[in-house]
Amino acid sequence: MKVNLEQTREYYQTLTKEDICQCDYCRNYAKLVRDAYPQVSKYLDKFGIDIEKPYELGMPFDDKVNRRLNYHFCMYLVFGSCEDDFSELIDDIEFCKAISFPKPNVEPKEPYFILECFGVCLDMDDEFDFD
Repeated sequence: MKVNLEQTREYYQTLTKEDICQCDYCRNYAKLVRDAYPQVSKYLDKFGIDIEKPYELGMPFDDKVNRRLNYHFCMYLVFGSCEDDFSELIDDIEFCKAISFPKPNVEPKEPYFILECFGVCLDMDDEFDFD
């Protein structure tokens, strides 16, 4: 990956909580993912990506018996370029370049790509209503 660190970091710094989906599943992700996956958080941070501000989340599969949410996928917008066959494994989380994704709500001034990851599983925080 060739990441425009300054542009990517600026993008994430300007995102507010209101810019991120406020459904209980997304709020659960934002609240718990950093502590649950510290190595993944460090990996994303070195590219200027805030792990708590995903571009898109796949609706999770819920395991209400064990109070766990298995997020189908997580996507992050990154300024720069990435090889189509990019693949990285960090803490059992698989990263690759997304080939299909919703068009960004912003009109990026720079080239960008979507970094996608798979395998995130989080507890269901009691603060949220998943029924």
